Amino acid sequence: MEISAPDLNPIDLGGVKIMKLGQESGRTEIPLAPLERLSGEYVSLGQDIEYYEKLGTLPKAMRDAYLEAMNDAIASSETRERAEQYTAWEISLLRFGEAQHVLETAVEFIGGGSARARQRASFSYVDPSSGSEVQFNFDDTGPVPGRCNALIGYNGAGKTRLLAEIARLVSKVGANSQLTKGSPHLTGEDRTFAAVVAVSYSAFDTFKLPEIDSLQGSTDDKRGKTEFFGYTYCGLRRIVGAQSLEPELKSISEIDREFLRALEFTLNSKGANVVRRALQIIGAEPSFGRIGIRPDEWVDDPSEAATSIRELSTGHKIVLNIVVQLAAHLRKRSLVLLDEPESHLHPPLLAALLKASQYLLEEFDSFGLIATHSPVVLQEVPASSVRVLNRIGSRTTVQTPTIETFGSNIGEITRHVFSLDSSSTDYQGVLRELAQSRSEADLEQIFPMGLSAQAHALFLRFSNRGG
Repeated sequence: MEISAPDLNPIDLGGVKIMKLGQESGRTEIPLAPLERLSGEYVSLGQDIEYYEKLGTLPKAMRDAYLEAMNDAIASSETRERAEQYTAWEISLLRFGEAQHVLETAVEFIGGGSARARQRASFSYVDPSSGSEVQFNFDDTGPVPGRCNALIGYNGAGKTRLLAEIARLVSKVGANSQLTKGSPHLTGEDRTFAAVVAVSYSAFDTFKLPEIDSLQGSTDDKRGKTEFFGYTYCGLRRIVGAQSLEPELKSISEIDREFLRALEFTLNSKGANVVRRALQIIGAEPSFGRIGIRPDEWVDDPSEAATSIRELSTGHKIVLNIVVQLAAHLRKRSLVLLDEPESHLHPPLLAALLKASQYLLEEFDSFGLIATHSPVVLQEVPASSVRVLNRIGSRTTVQTPTIETFGSNIGEITRHVFSLDSSSTDYQGVLRELAQSRSEADLEQIFPMGLSAQAHALFLRFSNRGG
C-alpha cells in the first residue's frame, strides 16, 4: 500500500489486507475506480508492524484521515468488533503470526508514538501428547545479558523438533498451523512476535518451509526466497513445491547468492551502521585476519563481497550469512531460533557469532533461543536461562543446570551440565592399559608436555599406587 499527498513523496507502507464483511472465501473484490475511502462493508488490517510505524511518522491529520478511510481495525475498536464476527478475520487477516503481533502492539503508533523497548519476554511451549511444558524467560534489564535462552539435551531429546514447532506456532507458516485439541501450543502473554528467523545448517532439520506453489512470482524468484510473511528460514534446505517428496539442498553458489541478496537488502532498507557493526564483530575473530579479509569493508564496497565470499571456508560463509540475514530480517520484537550453531565452527568463530547475534538482538529489541551441544554457548548464558531436556520414551522432562553456567569453566560445564565424566571417555581406557605395563617415570617420555593433574591421578589409581 502506498500513500501520497501534495508536496510529499509517496510512502510505501507495506502489506495490508482488506476483507469484505460477510465474505467467506475467495479474493476480496474492491471497485477499480479511484476511491477516497472504503465503504463501511470493508475492513483493513496492516500485516506488518512497520506499516503502523510508518503511519506514525505522518502528520496527525493525514494519519487519522488515512486510517479512517481504510476502515482500519487498529484505529477503531468498533470496526474490529464488527470484523471479528466473520471467519475471514481469522483465516485471512490474522492468518500469519506477524498480523497477530500487529493486533496486539500497533496501537502504540496510532497516536504517533514509537516502539517501547521492552527487554523482557516470557512464554511456554506445551505438548499435551508428551506431558511436557518448557518455559522460556528472557530478561535483559539486569547487568548480565538476558536476551538468549539455551536448550540442551542428549541426541534424540527433541531439541530441533521443539524449535521447529515454536517457529510454526509463532509464525503460523506451514501445514496444519491451526491449533486442534491436544496439539502442541504456546501459552503466556508474550507469545506473539513481529518476525521469526529460524537458523539451521543441518540437512536433516525439521523446520517447516512455505511451499513454493503458495508464493507469488516466477519459479526462480520463489526458489531464492527466504522470507514469507514474517518467517525467515536461513539454512541448507530450499523452498520446494507441494508435490516434492524429498527436501532439496542448496548449492554453495546459492548460499553465496543468498548472502549477497541479504547484504544488498540490508543496506537498502536498514542502512549501513547496523550491519557494519555486526560484521566488525565477526571480522575481529583471528581467522579472518589470517586470510586478510575485513567483512565490514564490504558495506562500502558490496562488489568486493561478491568476489571474496567465494573464497571463504564453509564456516566463514555460514557465520556471515547468519549475521547478515539477522540484520536484514529482524524487526523490533522478533524471535530468533538458532539450531546447533556450533556445526562447522571453530570455538573462537562460534564465540564471535554469539557476540554479533547478541548485538543484533539488542539493536532490534529481540530474543533468541539456541539449541546446542556446545559448552562455549553455555558460557555466555546464565543458568537461569538454560533448559535441559531429558526424554524417556515419549515423555520429556525439563530441568535447569545444577551449577552457574555463565563464565564457568568448560570442564565444569561439560561434567555437570552435559553429564560427561571420565568413565564416558576413551582416554580412560588408554590410561588403564598404560598403568598395567608402564611406570610413572615412563610418562615423561610418552607425554613430554606432561599429563594434566586429572589424568595423572587416574594413572596412579589404575596402577594401585594412588591409594
